[in-house]
Amino acid sequence: MAFHKGLSDKIKIKASEARSMAFYKCLREKDKGKRSSFNGILQVFA
Repeated sequence: MAFHKGLSDKIKIKASEARSMAFYKCLREKDKGKRSSFNGILQVFA
C-alpha cells in the first residue's frame, strides 16, 4: 500500500510538472515578441 501511495504521488508530481511546463510554454509563446529582445540582452551577459 505504501508503495502504491508513493507511486501515485510520483505520478501526481509528474502531472503537475507537465501542467506547469505547458503553462510556461504557453506564456513564452505569448511573450515571444517582447521576450526575444530581452533574451538577446541576457545572452550578451551570459
